[in-house]
Amino acid sequence: MALLVLLAACAWLVLGEGPLPNHGRAFDSSVTESALRLADDNPGLTPLAEFLADLGSPLVAGPVLALAVLLTAHATQRRSDRKGNALPRVTDTPSGMASALLPVVTVAIASVVVVSSVAVLKAALGRRPPPEFPFAEADSGFFPSGHAATALLCWGGAVVVPVACRLLTRRCVVVVLVSAAGSVNVAVGAALVWCGYHWALDVLGAWLLTGAVLCVIAAVLLRRAPSPDD
Repeated sequence: MALLVLLAACAWLVLGEGPLPNHGRAFDSSVTESALRLADDNPGLTPLAEFLADLGSPLVAGPVLALAVLLTAHATQRRSDRKGNALPRVTDTPSGMASALLPVVTVAIASVVVVSSVAVLKAALGRRPPPEFPFAEADSGFFPSGHAATALLCWGGAVVVPVACRLLTRRCVVVVLVSAAGSVNVAVGAALVWCGYHWALDVLGAWLLTGAVLCVIAAVLLRRAPSPDD
């Protein structure tokens, strides 16, 4: 809920009028323009930034999430089947197929929610691109960033799903994976601003929206996942 409140605040800063929104937009412009100046001063880093920005493309990030969900579904079904064979009379344990379908269906619904929410916000706010945006054919619809939202949903979801299903329980493994996913998302967000594809608030808004969706995914999967002692 707090993430959605912050998202609404970002949207207000992007769209609203008055002293506070103006200060917020000035801060956004300052951060973005500073990144663009750094990009102008370091043109050799632009190819790397473009590569990192592409990590938020559905064609790149989508298969990562799909693979993680399919592996989680397979492992969850095997775990449920083993428990079903060991405890044939337990009626409140979900069947193997139901356990396998839960992460698939949950992530599918979440993906639709993220894509549709991004599209609605882009159309409603109609934010214009940064001054250095390299593609002249697009002139509005930049908040929130679709690439930043895709990156967090896919790279973050690839960690959240197996952890919430309690398939990854070793703390050190979870810390490494969360750190890796976080680093990828920070790199994607920074690259989007560096290349002039988005304002800083576009990226922040995408993170807030998708972060809220990931919290819902985790809550749904944790509710049905067996406890570590089972």
